[in-house]
Amino acid sequence: MKNCIRCGRLYIPKDREKHCPICIRELESHYDDVREYLRDFPGASLDEVSAATGVDEATIARFIDEGRIEILSYQSKSGKRCQRCDIPIKAGRYCSRCQEELAQELRGAAKSLSLAEALRPNSGAKSHANKNKVFSNDLNKRK
Repeated sequence: MKNCIRCGRLYIPKDREKHCPICIRELESHYDDVREYLRDFPGASLDEVSAATGVDEATIARFIDEGRIEILSYQSKSGKRCQRCDIPIKAGRYCSRCQEELAQELRGAAKSLSLAEALRPNSGAKSHANKNKVFSNDLNKRK
């Protein structure tokens, strides 16, 4: 059980949910309102969208961070910037170039880690040595 980060209610999370089911429904309703407004008024500023829909700016900014909506105009004072190289972006946290670079770095780190594990001395000997030992749990199974 966890507490919802938005309202504090206790709930049983599914996967990596951070909100209770009630807040999820409210956030989805807010998202629908924002999306509908932006369909009718593309290029509206964050202030305009917030005033027209009643959805607070932090929630709209979270939708942008999650990549659910995009900013069409870079001229707005609340324009998004890549957290790594600081160029203007429309949605998410990183530009496409930085996303690819981060993915390549992560793949390289994973390869290095798996190679280091394979080259570690006695990595297989330890498990082989345990095969010949009898543990108390094994004795209970034999009874």
